[in-house]
Amino acid sequence: LMEALVSGALVISDPMVSMPEGLREDESIVVYRSMAELAAKIKHYLSNHEERLKIARAGYEVATNFHRSWHMMERIAATALA
Repeated sequence: LMEALVSGALVISDPMVSMPEGLREDESIVVYRSMAELAAKIKHYLSNHEERLKIARAGYEVATNFHRSWHMMERIAATALA
């Protein structure tokens, strides 16, 4: 997921039990709940270039600001020291 976001792609995903920190549906990632909804969203974003790029950029920002390897190390260290 993070590799796709960092690549600058618009990520369309099935629902997750827990959305990774910072990701927001329809703001930084697109979520579908059925195959029909997936097809409709693909068609929508293929014809809405600016909206697609805006969400992809937001996903990139979340991935680079919250999900790099050192972010995980900082969270582990903070938990261990608490």
